[in-house]
Amino acid sequence: MSTDLIEREHPKRVHSRLVIFTGCIFLMLMGRFFYVQILHGKDFQKKARASLVGKERIPAQRGNIRDVRGKLVVSNEPHYQIELRPDRLRGEKGKEVIGLLSTLLHLREDERLSLEERVRSAKEAKGVIPAVVLERELVDGHCPDDPHVPLEPISTGPEAYLHCAVCGNEFLPAKSAEIECQCKRKERVAIETGKHHAECCGRIYVNAPICPNDGHLLVSGTRNLRCPVDGEHYANEVATIKAHAHLLPGVSIKTTLRRHYSFPFLASHTLGYMNRVTADEYRAGDGAYGLSDLVGRQGIEYSLEARLRGTAGNVRFLRDSSSAGSYRDNEVSYTKPTHGENLKLTVDVRMQREVEKAFRYFESGAAVVIHPKTGAILAIYSKPGFDSNVWTGRLSKAEWERTQKNPYSPMIHKARTAYHPGSVYKIVTAAAGLDLGLVTEESSMYCQGHYDFAKRRFHCHNRSGHGTVTLKDALKHSCDVYFYEVARRLGVDRLSVTAKKFGLGQKVFKDIFDNEKKG
Repeated sequence: MSTDLIEREHPKRVHSRLVIFTGCIFLMLMGRFFYVQILHGKDFQKKARASLVGKERIPAQRGNIRDVRGKLVVSNEPHYQIELRPDRLRGEKGKEVIGLLSTLLHLREDERLSLEERVRSAKEAKGVIPAVVLERELVDGHCPDDPHVPLEPISTGPEAYLHCAVCGNEFLPAKSAEIECQCKRKERVAIETGKHHAECCGRIYVNAPICPNDGHLLVSGTRNLRCPVDGEHYANEVATIKAHAHLLPGVSIKTTLRRHYSFPFLASHTLGYMNRVTADEYRAGDGAYGLSDLVGRQGIEYSLEARLRGTAGNVRFLRDSSSAGSYRDNEVSYTKPTHGENLKLTVDVRMQREVEKAFRYFESGAAVVIHPKTGAILAIYSKPGFDSNVWTGRLSKAEWERTQKNPYSPMIHKARTAYHPGSVYKIVTAAAGLDLGLVTEESSMYCQGHYDFAKRRFHCHNRSGHGTVTLKDALKHSCDVYFYEVARRLGVDRLSVTAKKFGLGQKVFKDIFDNEKKG
């Protein structure tokens, strides 16, 4: 009987244990659910959204700068680069696309291999797959060195040329054994027997598609545009890429704006230049800058940076799952960037050119032209200057060394550097004497060529003396002795009061040049 009882009670114990075990599991799941959904629900929601929604910064367009007559002095010009999406360049198809791109843009062999390696490395990156940007810029319909000047069709028709993908040199095809030089129409150069090339006017002509330097096969190309500034011939690479877009999946044209200074050297110190933001500026900007943004250096670009730069926008988008979460699929929100403030200067470019012309026989110097009634700065010039276009962005080592070796210090703005006032100060002395009634226009004094004061002798620039001179004569002939005596009668304190009324000892361009010295 006891055995039967045991057998009947055993299933009950098993059932109880199962209920307890199931209850524990349920309580653990409920606890985890409470932790995830209630206590940390918002945190996990942010993480989920971050993995689904991407954000891209849209830089603001920097404000333009014009002279007093409205002539554009500083502007933003579009520059074009190739951008590749590594996720769409897989396998042999990817190599074919890069190969075609190399042919269209006449990239060297080492450039093509480098591009393939960068694409391969991008694919292996963990998380977000970065885009790969070709460093060289594309030629559009404007001169590469002067974006304001449009390219013109070559009058004689398209120019054929041959390109070597190994050495990167270009050659012109020779139609016969004799070459008619382009720079000297009457001169003809013959290709020697056993050779397939000849040089004329700095150009190499070949009568076979073989590189004279390394023996590799040359690739043909055509150019149909000419820059009227330097006379060089170009092809519209932007149009070429767009025309072959259906054969270049994963390849797009990236457009960026770059600062352009219309008058290099003419007002470089006043306008300044731009280069990459530093780590300290990035942190201090509190979101105002991106890691690759440029900021103003020197002059107006530096002092009015906050007004010129504008406010960046952004676009939020759903990530494309097919590309490992790296590229935009659908936009979620868009914040439009705010354009920087456009500025108009009191400086007149024509006046600035006249001042530059006046310094053509001098290696170094400075000048400021001020409107006599309003005090407006019509021209402010410092020589030697520098090319703001060259200094904007990444500065080459050669340019840096050339600037540092220049004995006339091109980077110093001599027009705002403190100097001794010299004879200009005689105007202040005369005004103080007249204001206090110590002298009149006809007050006369005798100049014997020197002035004795405090047991020292101070000479006039005219050592033989000016004789008896009035205030008018003293100003006309810049007589030092006359103004030594007027200054003695005034005293330092009263002379200082008048000097301050003229703005001496103060910053003149305090709203433009933050680092200006008092003078």
